Amino acid sequence: MLILRKLNQCTWIKDKEKKMKKEKMKNVKNVVGVVAVILVLVLLLPAFTETAPAWQPPEKLLIGSGGTKTSNYATCVALGSGITDATGIQVFVKPSATTLGRVSFIHDKITPFTSVTAAGFYLAIAGKFEFEKWGPQKIRVVWNGTTIPQGVLTRGNSGIKTWADVKGKRVPQYVGYPMVQMYIDSALSYGNVSQNDVTQVPVGGYAPAIQGVINGTVDVAPAATTSGAARELEASVHGIHWLPMPSANTEAWARFRKVCPALHPHKGTIGAGMSAANPAEVWGNNLIFTAYDYQDEQLVYWLVKQVHQSFDLYKGKHSQLKNWTIDQCLDLEQMWAPFHPGSIKYFKEIGRWTDEHEKLQQSLLKKWGQKK
Repeated sequence: MLILRKLNQCTWIKDKEKKMKKEKMKNVKNVVGVVAVILVLVLLLPAFTETAPAWQPPEKLLIGSGGTKTSNYATCVALGSGITDATGIQVFVKPSATTLGRVSFIHDKITPFTSVTAAGFYLAIAGKFEFEKWGPQKIRVVWNGTTIPQGVLTRGNSGIKTWADVKGKRVPQYVGYPMVQMYIDSALSYGNVSQNDVTQVPVGGYAPAIQGVINGTVDVAPAATTSGAARELEASVHGIHWLPMPSANTEAWARFRKVCPALHPHKGTIGAGMSAANPAEVWGNNLIFTAYDYQDEQLVYWLVKQVHQSFDLYKGKHSQLKNWTIDQCLDLEQMWAPFHPGSIKYFKEIGRWTDEHEKLQQSLLKKWGQKK
């Protein structure tokens, strides 16, 4: 019996030792597993903590512009050439003959940027006329470019010298051309002349109205001071006269800007019937690079940086580009619509965004805070 008991005890001890060995091996395996997981995580950690790749500009850039025969198109091509010279990145220009077409490029995401006049920008951001079907658009100024001088011309020998002289005269009515109609409506508001004070003559557009002044079928018409038609009137036996719009007449300008806030007082020295010695006080209609507010902030920043830093490379490529300066861009008197955050980022970086700019920016964001 004693022998049997001893044998059973030995068997129990052996079984316990085996069980302990198994548990020890299991614990070792668990530890090894944990260590392996830790090693894997350590090896993979750089992949998770590595910073994102630096932003890179696109290999090519497409910008919308006016029709191929316009200064808008020529300006964009010349400016793009300067940016290409500076960066090696090809800038292509996509033209459209209409403001709606140019804004459609960014609306339909065909191009990230487009160039429009300030008046065209206003129609889009306010959702007026051809943009009424879209409603107000949340577009932003990327760069505020050169000023295109415009005003209301008449024959030099017409006897029309002041706005009071316009009363009773023949004024064009732009049927189907709401933007040009806005020009003449704004100008008449400046002069405190109502539609009932004049005889309206239907015309088929911007150029036919100016030709009407030359031919004598209408008495006044809005025109760009550097246009060929204005030069033609200047060279005629009649000569040319620009109806005066002094910036000092703040009440008159308040009436003007109630109709179109995008235009601003401008002292014209280049164009028909004017010079540095004999300037004409007219209005300025800037050429603006624009994008929707959701456009990539880094891309906008990059473009604005190139426009600023490449100035010396493109300023001589077109007559209007000499005015694409940072001072022109950030002129507070010409800031009537909000800038894109990407533009502001660059302006802050170079120390040109002031408290006055920021205050005005916030006010304009409230004014033009529409849906896309």
